[in-house]
Amino acid sequence: MDRLVIETILADTTEVALVDTQSSIPCICLKFDDANMEQVKHAFVALRKVTAQKDVSLVICETLVNGIYDIEIVTEALDEPVRICNKVVEQQTLKGIREIMDQHPELILAVSGAEADTELRINTATYKAQEL
Repeated sequence: MDRLVIETILADTTEVALVDTQSSIPCICLKFDDANMEQVKHAFVALRKVTAQKDVSLVICETLVNGIYDIEIVTEALDEPVRICNKVVEQQTLKGIREIMDQHPELILAVSGAEADTELRINTATYKAQEL
């Protein structure tokens, strides 16, 4: 599956949330409408295959609009990052994600409701403030 196809499917993210798992690795879940779940699962499976044995980074980027963020999945296995643009992230959730990023070098990115099928191990997660 092509990067642009994956990016287009993941653009339908409706919510970004922290999930408390029994694992020692924190998990950030992306939520989608149920109607798109099969496409989303296929996109994550393809992303996992492409990134197998490669480092994967997650970057949360501020935009010019307060409360709206871009999320990038970056790996040398792809020519460009997979960009999930212009997503609302609640301030409490963002605060929790940033605390996790400060404490844990690794985390899991998954799809809510399909976590086991879609888990993507993130080697490094960072937050990028808007540069003025």
